[in-house]
Amino acid sequence: MVKKKEEETQVAQDGQPVIVEGSEAETHTDNPDIANTEIVNDDNNIAAEAVTSEVKTTSTTVVIPFFKAIHSLDALICSVRLALQNLKDINIVVIGDDPEVLKDDISVIPLTIEGDNQPLMMLLSMAIDSDLISDQFILLEHNTFIIDSIDISHIALPKHIGHLIPNRYSGKLADIITRTRDFILNECKGIPSYNYITHCPVMLDKTLLVDMFEECTQLASGEYDIISVYMNAYAKHPIELDYTKDRWILPIVSDKPDKKTVEKLISGKCFVYIKNPDLIDFVTPFIDKIE
Repeated sequence: MVKKKEEETQVAQDGQPVIVEGSEAETHTDNPDIANTEIVNDDNNIAAEAVTSEVKTTSTTVVIPFFKAIHSLDALICSVRLALQNLKDINIVVIGDDPEVLKDDISVIPLTIEGDNQPLMMLLSMAIDSDLISDQFILLEHNTFIIDSIDISHIALPKHIGHLIPNRYSGKLADIITRTRDFILNECKGIPSYNYITHCPVMLDKTLLVDMFEECTQLASGEYDIISVYMNAYAKHPIELDYTKDRWILPIVSDKPDKKTVEKLISGKCFVYIKNPDLIDFVTPFIDKIE
């Protein structure tokens, strides 16, 4: 089973999941297959078309899953624009459907899904095999926006929201959290069980992914949160997020967020996540003001 390296030290504490907007806590109902949520301690604040031939990239790749049936093109356009604006020396690869309007800014690896299934295992396998994608790459949700100029190292810093606690979730996601926690505790003894279902971009390593998939064949079932397993196994010195105090991410999960609350909390943040992509018109003025 996946083992955490001996020299790694966990420095985070238990905490409430910070998927909250306004003043009321929200319950996760997202499918975790594509991405993952929240925020950080004050002392850790951070000051194409379909491809027919591939040349190995020398920049850091940002991988964004995008499927027209379940995702927002407007949100993707905003996410791509801000990634190119605020990260240096990157290339962007969309895995899924081809957003033709972005053909000058991205490359596309086609992937078809059925219904609302989001096949992260297949998506990551395609990323591993592609020379378009760097050996270490960033996984970014289409509705998470990088709103400040940051370095790749800020993304590489592991971030979680406390331990995996199933009763904080509902429906299918609660089942996935339960299986993930039990798998980590029972099969991967010696590593923690922190909740990495954040909506922050995350840095992944192809070699480590291959090792994990080979050792943990259960993950192919789609019944586990792959990112939480990966990060618990390999993350060094993770930090625990707190969106009310830190400068990492503002997760907007309400369908009717309070403007004053958003205006207050968005200041100094690196990322903004909108659970409902239809809120892109709501959040854009706040982002533009930062720019």
